[in-house]
Amino acid sequence: METKFSLLEKILPHIDTYVERGGIDDPMRFARWLSSSVEEWDSSQVKIVDTPDFDPVRLMSKSDPNAALSFYLVRLNKYAKYYIKDAFSSSPLKSADDFAYVAALANVASLTKSELIAMNVGETSGGMDIIRRLEREGVLESFTDDKDKRAKRVRLTEYGKGVFFSVLPPLQRVGKIVKAHMKKEEVARLVEILGTLDQFHKKIYDEQKEYDLDTIEECYME
Repeated sequence: METKFSLLEKILPHIDTYVERGGIDDPMRFARWLSSSVEEWDSSQVKIVDTPDFDPVRLMSKSDPNAALSFYLVRLNKYAKYYIKDAFSSSPLKSADDFAYVAALANVASLTKSELIAMNVGETSGGMDIIRRLEREGVLESFTDDKDKRAKRVRLTEYGKGVFFSVLPPLQRVGKIVKAHMKKEEVARLVEILGTLDQFHKKIYDEQKEYDLDTIEECYME
């Protein structure tokens, strides 16, 4: 109870300022205004934010940075998809997943279909759809594994090799846009951090058949 009263005492001055500056009787709008006020540490300089400019992830970054990290990664992935879609507009490749499958085969003679899907952290059904589409486009070709007649291997066709090299320049342009105005050392540090995260989650992907949060927390977060 003491904590509640202490919190209320801290909020009341902000309510007065909010009302004085034309704030309306809307708890959500007050919460957005208060978020901006706390960020800038000077309530006299805060402008009331209109609803269209409200960013829930930005608000989340104050209360739960871990959750905000997940949402920012998802959002950045969407931005990259938009750029890549344009970069591949004249290519038989249609997505980052398409390129990842082709790139995985660019430096090896062949892979089994299951190896290719696992390498790209895919689900079996979705991965098979990608492989079939790339085969229809003439980018990949499949053949029977000499050691295991039940398994199918895939490799790049000569046409597929040409496709791979043709999309590298537009992908470099995408990379420059995605990094925005980050400095070279900032990009290197971010790549290092993302690589560490990727290794952690790839281990879970390789070892767990089901994504059960209780199991993941127990086995990997201790």
